[in-house]
Amino acid sequence: MRLVNTPTKGKLVRTAAKTAGKHPNATWTGVRRSAPAARLAFKLGRSMYQRRTRRRMQRIGATARTTGEWLAATGELLATYGPQAAQELGLVEAPKPKRTAPRFVAGVAVGAGVVYFFEPERGRVRREKLLELVA
Repeated sequence: MRLVNTPTKGKLVRTAAKTAGKHPNATWTGVRRSAPAARLAFKLGRSMYQRRTRRRMQRIGATARTTGEWLAATGELLATYGPQAAQELGLVEAPKPKRTAPRFVAGVAVGAGVVYFFEPERGRVRREKLLELVA
């Protein structure tokens, strides 16, 4: 949107420069008087920009929220049914069943040993007896 064409702008600048050269005190007075008006324009412009930005961010936020909800729902479906579907389609081999009994027995043995040797009442005596047997 062009309010003033380029040649007219050039003429306005030349006229302003001539006037400033002829009347330097008037130029400084104009500069001093225009500062409050410029401050007011800046404040009004800033609030206008803030309002526009706030509206844009609300629209962007709504879009992002909708997209996030959709992706979360899709992600839950993929996390829940993805591995099963890949196995049934033959894309991935089914994992071999793990033998949990040996792991469970080892955990029970370690836990029992810890309780046996670190019991508050008799643990110290048992530890000392074990050190005598080993050493």
